[in-house]
Amino acid sequence: LRVSRNGGARTDAFRRLSQEYGKSDKWERRMLFVGGVCAGVKEEFSLKLFRIFFVDTVVSCLSDHVPNVRRKACELLPLVRAALADPAHSGLMEGVSAAEQRLVRDSDRDVAEAAKRLAPASATVNRGEWDAQGDEGKLKDEYAVHGSLSDKPFPPKASGGGHVWHASHHSTRS
Repeated sequence: LRVSRNGGARTDAFRRLSQEYGKSDKWERRMLFVGGVCAGVKEEFSLKLFRIFFVDTVVSCLSDHVPNVRRKACELLPLVRAALADPAHSGLMEGVSAAEQRLVRDSDRDVAEAAKRLAPASATVNRGEWDAQGDEGKLKDEYAVHGSLSDKPFPPKASGGGHVWHASHHSTRS
């Protein structure tokens, strides 16, 4: 996806990854989303792009009914906090903080331990640390492909189907 210069194709791919993996009925796909897709996105794209397309789904995975998905999603807490560091996203950050508090008391011991280990680390991560890791260059490339990325919802696919993501929405998995 990084080499694709087609903004529409990238947007479609990000939307499909989030929907078909992060919100799949199959736990294996949700596990692949939090364990693989998001790690690749972190390496190749900016925090802003991660926030626009993936944070909502990662936060819903923190409430997944499968403990291993919750545990793996805990590993993304520092990334989620960095992506939401801007005060404009304080509503979502409150939801993340509530999820962290719930996860440290999770009935699954491995989930609770992961949350206890990562929640304090995620609280100390700030956007500046991530920016120093090359976010600026990634943003320039994304601007060249997508134009100005905003937190406004991207238009639905031409077929009329698909989920329209908006940064102010927060859904949880039942």
